[in-house]
Amino acid sequence: IDMAAFQGTTALKSIVIPKDLTSIGNGAFRSSGVTNFQIASGNNSYSSSGGVLFNKSKTTLIRFPATPTTEYAVPNGVTSIAPFAFESNPFIGGAPNLSKITLPSSMLSIGDNALYGASTLTSITIPDSVTAIGSYAFAYTGLESITIPSGVDSIFDNAFAYSSIGKFYFLRSMAYEPATDSDSDPSNGPWAFSALGAQTPKVYI
Repeated sequence: IDMAAFQGTTALKSIVIPKDLTSIGNGAFRSSGVTNFQIASGNNSYSSSGGVLFNKSKTTLIRFPATPTTEYAVPNGVTSIAPFAFESNPFIGGAPNLSKITLPSSMLSIGDNALYGASTLTSITIPDSVTAIGSYAFAYTGLESITIPSGVDSIFDNAFAYSSIGKFYFLRSMAYEPATDSDSDPSNGPWAFSALGAQTPKVYI
């Protein structure tokens, strides 16, 4: 299944991942109406729990379904949130309605665009185990504050762009150096905190 293959298919409510499917592209189900991901018996690449789509070993959360659920605790053992996993587009519909997300102590990274457009999200708990926050990970979210735990050492471009975040709490100091054209790693560059929606954001260290 290619990237964005089912993007915006709000009429699609359920899907069965067939036995022989081995690849699902990033954002394949972004802004879709799928409320329950089902996996055919014998599929060795993907799994589902509570209608949520994971890889087989449940270490990566691939897509949260478009359900009326308002709170979700990501299961322990999950180490990464895939790009567009909780993405929401209010203009298209078919998006998660979460206001609170809790990440487990096993979590290591939050992917690019992972929570892009999650305007109903007002609370997220990020554990110290997280080391990287991807580009646009929290863009356009409804969060008004966020705590960056001590383990985070990489924040990529526009991670919080156009969000409602007005307060950033850092549990340790972090150095941000201007990037150059020759930089191969865009993390912690000059755009990590660009395009913030709040007019006067405050930083607490």
